[in-house]
Amino acid sequence: MDVAQFGDIPGIVKKISEVILSFAGIAALAMLIVGSIKFITSSGDPKKIQEAKNALTFAIIGLLVILFSYAIIKLILYVTGVS
Repeated sequence: MDVAQFGDIPGIVKKISEVILSFAGIAALAMLIVGSIKFITSSGDPKKIQEAKNALTFAIIGLLVILFSYAIIKLILYVTGVS
């Protein structure tokens, strides 16, 4: 079994960030689905509609944050030369 080298750290960070961003994307997508179901089942109740809109808004903001985080990580990996 080989011992990890200092040069392996960028690759390890890349893999960890990909896994974290994948889980975050799945969670945001799940929240988008939950917010949509809440909106559909609100039955015209203004309070429930507002809760559903808030859930959808936060899910979309979360997806945007995840996308920008992914883009920033890709930019850093490109600049540092990690393949």
